[in-house]
Amino acid sequence: MRACSTRGAVATAIAIVVISACGDSTEPILLPLPENAERALLTDFISGSLLDPSAFDLIARHVIRTDQVSGWDFVFYLDENEGPVLVSRGAYTEDEDNESGIQIALSSFDDLTEAPEDGYVVLDPVQISVGDVVVGRSRQDLNYGSLRCRYFGKFIIDAIDETEGTLTLSHLVNPNCESRNLDPSTNP
Repeated sequence: MRACSTRGAVATAIAIVVISACGDSTEPILLPLPENAERALLTDFISGSLLDPSAFDLIARHVIRTDQVSGWDFVFYLDENEGPVLVSRGAYTEDEDNESGIQIALSSFDDLTEAPEDGYVVLDPVQISVGDVVVGRSRQDLNYGSLRCRYFGKFIIDAIDETEGTLTLSHLVNPNCESRNLDPSTNP
């Protein structure tokens, strides 16, 4: 009986601390956006080595190898007709809730402060060049069950080496579910 009352007291104390910490606010606690963009290197998905990452995962906010991780949002490859391209997950999978997509932005990396709500290319390759700014939207994060949860990020194409089959880009991804804000100056 003593163990049950001790557990009950501990659970009550934890609940009081959690409720007190939350206060009266109904606003979610948001994670800050990264202050600076991070650089990443992708290798050609078609002709590159499986040992090198060729895809980007917006949920995890980093490059991944498609042979090790099934969750990714877009890949890089050198198309023989179109040259360097990014291709969303939807072109390769038949996921029921596939919402990952990309689009070329019409503003500079720094001026892009909010990801668009729509207009993302889901099935077709998107040609890219050095200096292009790309906006990405993730697939649905399955950690939230049936709740809609996607992540948004912006990318700038820093370098493309067609001989080596590599793409260097800088990225800034919002770590908050469904937030299209891409402006680190708005951090609390």
